Amino acid sequence: MHFIPQTPVYEDANSSSDASTIYSSHSSPVSSHQNGAISESGLGPPIWSNGEDAVKLSNATSKKAVASETSLAALPSPPLSDCELETEIADAVLEAPITVNPAKSNLETDKKLAKRLNLDADWMGTSQVYATQAAYTQASNWRKALLDDLTRSPYDPSIYVDLSSVDCKLGYTDICVANAYRALLLVQAGSDTAQITSLPSLANDVRTAIQFRLRTASSLIIAEELKEIRLQASQLLLDGLKGCSASWDGLQEAKKALKEFPGDPELLELKKELLEDFKTAHQELVAAGCKPKNVRELTRSGKIFQKRYPWVDESLFWRTPALVRDVNKEFGENAQVRSVVWGPEGISPTKRVKREGEDVGPLGIFATRDIKEDEVILVDRTLLGISDARSNQLDWCDGCNASLRMPYLNPKDVHHPDCCKSVAYCSQECHNNAIDGYHSLLCGKEFDWVYTSSLIGALGENGEYGSRWRPIMFKRLIAIVLSDMKSSSSAITHPLQHPLVARMAANYPHPDILTPESAHHWQFFENVVAPTQILLQLGIDVFSSQIFTQEVIQTIYWRVENNANMASTELTYSTPAGPVQGEKVNQVNVNPNYLFFNHSCMPNVTWHGGAVPDSNATEISWLRTGTAEGEVEKPGSSSVICIADRDIKKGEELKISYVGDPLGLGEEGGYWEGVSRAGKREWMLKWFDDGCGCEVCEKENEDARKKAVVAAAEENV
Repeated sequence: MHFIPQTPVYEDANSSSDASTIYSSHSSPVSSHQNGAISESGLGPPIWSNGEDAVKLSNATSKKAVASETSLAALPSPPLSDCELETEIADAVLEAPITVNPAKSNLETDKKLAKRLNLDADWMGTSQVYATQAAYTQASNWRKALLDDLTRSPYDPSIYVDLSSVDCKLGYTDICVANAYRALLLVQAGSDTAQITSLPSLANDVRTAIQFRLRTASSLIIAEELKEIRLQASQLLLDGLKGCSASWDGLQEAKKALKEFPGDPELLELKKELLEDFKTAHQELVAAGCKPKNVRELTRSGKIFQKRYPWVDESLFWRTPALVRDVNKEFGENAQVRSVVWGPEGISPTKRVKREGEDVGPLGIFATRDIKEDEVILVDRTLLGISDARSNQLDWCDGCNASLRMPYLNPKDVHHPDCCKSVAYCSQECHNNAIDGYHSLLCGKEFDWVYTSSLIGALGENGEYGSRWRPIMFKRLIAIVLSDMKSSSSAITHPLQHPLVARMAANYPHPDILTPESAHHWQFFENVVAPTQILLQLGIDVFSSQIFTQEVIQTIYWRVENNANMASTELTYSTPAGPVQGEKVNQVNVNPNYLFFNHSCMPNVTWHGGAVPDSNATEISWLRTGTAEGEVEKPGSSSVICIADRDIKKGEELKISYVGDPLGLGEEGGYWEGVSRAGKREWMLKWFDDGCGCEVCEKENEDARKKAVVAAAEENV
């Protein structure tokens, strides 16, 4: 018998990307819609800029993993940049470019089509490929019946196969892939070809479930059934990957499946289709002018639409008055969170008080007093901060990511836990928050594979981040959630109800949109395999659990990536041989209060993170918190500091710009050097009047513009 280790391993886990890595010298928000107040158009995909823009991975190096081939069968090969294309793929890629200009979804057209065909947009799926199929199969109670079966027999892989088939027909091919993957895990356990060590009785549970369904104790019949289920699950896995436009992942999985079923016509046909899809994607990227390095990485990613999963209880998407009250306990005297509504005067506080248990809708932050220009409004610290520096290197605080090195922290002030030597903390507060919470679940478990296979902090040429930070963020978040759920005093019964998760909102399309205008990048390893393995490693039985399903996992992903901000820090530090310059750490943070800021192209609040872009060029004022004691944040920390960009009146909504400087010319030494704030605002007003294409700005009325003009005039005086 071979064992699936708690740490997934792969045939070739070395990564030596030849893509250069470019990091921004300042913190930058990545979300196109952080709190629900922006419509479906948003400002583009939340992590990958402009949909098809090139994204390059960091030049990270991973250890080569060694394992027997049978122990690898349940796990996909990671999308590594040094993995050579199959000869047949390379030969098949044509030099002649093919351009495709897909028509964008039209709301009115979609409404007419939905009415004519009696379609429900909520059930139109995440797949770009299988929309037509989904339209004709959505009205069915089959899925509900299968879920009922699953509650009674959670270890029967055939139910996951049936569920995967229904999800594929409905167009939710990302969920199809996940259920097929879980079926394969069960098949391997039942066949004694691999074992999930956190579920030692799983092999017997699988065989018992099949024995009960087939009403036979024959080991030969059960073995034959497991083989047939494996074939079906493999076919559905490839079909789902095709629907997710993940042709590279599909070709890797097809290669593994065909080793076991070499003559299966359906597998062969799916491999052929995946190959054609890969060729087309490659040619489109070349035609769009992408550089070869970027084409290589982008062709290893699929795409799906961001959609709600209609079978998930609607109340799990609500933000209630009770949640808002709890959030406001965390705000100081400067501001508070309130509901907002779109009206004839743009965004404003809602007039009607929501009832208890009711969804309060979009939220924003409003000043509770007059605030002076350059005042620090909010210092938002978070435990949801990750970086591409591993905690076990002991250079960075496991709680807040602050530097633990001299001269930024005296070694005697570093706190080490009693339980292990794999983490360290910058303060007693960070130590206590971690040890009393998430660390107890992570302590003693090996998660290096998440970093090895997930190259976080990768930047493209234009400064946009790659997406493989998500499994690492999921590990931290889910450890916090599980720790709180297991607390004896906890009233949390579902991960989507946890305060850190519930306060976040995804950027879902308009309810009447059948097919959204843009899709989001998706990978088999990152979106399915990694979170499943993390949950298993943390002791969650993903097969019997009714709450840690793939749709819940992906909903958490949608929320996190829509509310994350990214930064890089570069600190000079001392060594016996002298100062060392240039260490750069890339961070992804979800700050729980900062995320409620709405966007404006005429923001009244500026912000930056505790990450110091350059310790030689950055003054200590960068880290000031505005306290009378002159407190400063620790360099490298995952905090966000929000500062008034002008005088703000009580009751005014506080807004930031999600896209930074609207003109993109605000770098030091750039266009704005030496230009007064009034002069800059004058240019911004002109740009604002010309129209930026941002729906938020289009909704802000003439009155708001007049106020801005008056403010600019007063400042000039």
